Parts: sequence; structure tokens; C-alpha cells
Amino acid sequence: MKNRFFISAGIFMLFIFCTPAFAQTQIRYNAQSQQDSVMVELPNNIKLLLITDDINKLQQLDKINLDSVVRKVNRQVQAASAGNIKTPPDTTTKNVNKPDLRYDVSYKRKNDQLALTLGAGAGLIRSQLVPKLSPTLALKRKRMEYSVTYDMNYFFERQENRQFKLYMNNFLDFGIGTKLFNRPENVDVYQKLTIGYLVYSKGDYFGKNTFKLSYSYPITNKAIRLMPELYITNNFKTLFPGISVNF
Repeated sequence: MKNRFFISAGIFMLFIFCTPAFAQTQIRYNAQSQQDSVMVELPNNIKLLLITDDINKLQQLDKINLDSVVRKVNRQVQAASAGNIKTPPDTTTKNVNKPDLRYDVSYKRKNDQLALTLGAGAGLIRSQLVPKLSPTLALKRKRMEYSVTYDMNYFFERQENRQFKLYMNNFLDFGIGTKLFNRPENVDVYQKLTIGYLVYSKGDYFGKNTFKLSYSYPITNKAIRLMPELYITNNFKTLFPGISVNF
């Protein structure tokens, strides 16, 4: 049956390509082998090789329906290749769950970060509204922050001539902070405890050896901080509270 299949397929291809190809057919007898071969040379340098154990069996092709054989072979090839058909990937939902990073200002820090920022705000000290500027150098490590701040306080006092005079009182603050556990991991805000010392003073707002204790709490997921404060002055003899809001 195997020999018949090869012979049938060869003869079928022979009729398709060129009928005059029979004029170029070479029959080779091999005395040392039980198989003989038929070489058919077709146009366009195409060669068809038929192998059979008996060259006389080619006469049996008259009894074979070549069309049905070819159809059967086609069905077998299609069935064998059906399992190898790959469905192209669906790209219609490729970016459905991808966040829109145009409005995502949060991030996750992988390494330590040294940041220099300039904060601004206002405080209430001795019943007086005091504007503030606070340049800060901070080292951020995972959920911790270590900072040094030069806290500049602007006291304005009205003179007899109805003009205002500026008195600056500046603190050097050292702070340590940690991220709140009820905030997302990728929100970069900290609660912070700070101790400061008065390094520059004008006016009579503070006495000698003035210290400041403060607690900074982020009231939003951004940089708005509420800071209750405690001032210790006059060589630890006088204490008074304060409060400020920083941005």
C-alpha cells in the first residue's frame, strides 16, 4: 500500500505539471537491489522519483482513482496541522488595567534619597502671626526620614510712626520622621519629631538658650503639615506653646 501511495502521488503530480514529461522519463533497473526507480524530469528543473519493488506494478495505476487518493491525503494533512494553528494574541485589552501615569505623582523609592526643599508657612507665637521660610535637607531611607532645617521666623512689629519693623528669629532644627501606617506605601509624606535651637535672635521674643520641640503631622497626602510646638527659653525657666502650618 505504501508503494502504491508514492506511485499514485507521483503520477498525479506528473499530470499536473506537464504531460510531455513522459518523453523525459528514465527507468532505472538495479540488479543488486529489490527496488527499481522511475525518474521523471519535469519542466523548470523539477524531478520526480518513483520507487517500486516491481516496475511492472505501474500498470495497476489504471485501476486506481487518483482523485480520491489526493483528497484523502489532503484531509489527513489538514487534520494533522489543525492542532498547530496558533491564535494571534488579543491586543484589544492590552492597556485596560494600566494606570494613567500622567496624573500619578506618587512613586516608590528603591534607593536612599537626599532631598533639598524649601517650605513656607505661618505660625502663631506669643499671640502673633509669624510667616516662616524653612529650607530643609532630608535623607530619606525606605520608611524613615532624617532632616536638618533652618527655620526662619519673621516677626513684624508696628512702630510709633505706623511703620513695621522686621525682627528675625531663626532656629536650627534636627528632625526624625517616619511614614504613617494608615497611608499608602507610595505616598511620600512623613510624621516627624523635631528639636531646634535658637541660633539667631532679634527683639525680645525669646530669652537666652531657647529650645523648640515640635511634632509635624501631614494632614493631607501632600506636603501640608500641622505642627504643634513647645518653646523653652530663659535657661529652661519659661515655657509657652505655639502652632504653625507649613507647606
